[in-house]
Amino acid sequence: SSNVDDHSHFFTAASDPILAKYKRFTFADTIRSEKDDHDSNELWNIWRSIALQKLRLTGDTLDMLSSIENDALAELDIQRKNTQNKSLSFADTVRKEIDLLQKK
Repeated sequence: SSNVDDHSHFFTAASDPILAKYKRFTFADTIRSEKDDHDSNELWNIWRSIALQKLRLTGDTLDMLSSIENDALAELDIQRKNTQNKSLSFADTVRKEIDLLQKK
């Protein structure tokens, strides 16, 4: 396995991963403070609220969520080929998903 693969992990940051999409995390992601959770707790709470309220997401929202996961996988492939490229951080992808879900 390549060095990139060894340092890449995928998390949903959601209580129920059926709808939530995976986001790439690397230990090289910048930590903003000692207690930084990359906004993953906020995203977890949004997904938990959606699950408890049994809300249905629109097809457009589901497609946009899928694109977040697809982008993360594509970024991993790019990193495998060119370690000079910097992909979005876990915090950036979590924030992107939070923004999308708050528009629903």
